[in-house]
Amino acid sequence: MVQLTLPKNSKVTEGILHKPKQPSVIPKKLIIYRWDPDKKENPRLDT
Repeated sequence: MVQLTLPKNSKVTEGILHKPKQPSVIPKKLIIYRWDPDKKENPRLDT
């Protein structure tokens, strides 16, 4: 099996955790991949 290492600027980091405004019986988790090529930041996952 091949293991590849990503460059430092390509590693996905943990993003912002948005709390629900109203509590729910069955909460749904939505994961958003955010990356802006104009900024020099790593991509991140917001939930």
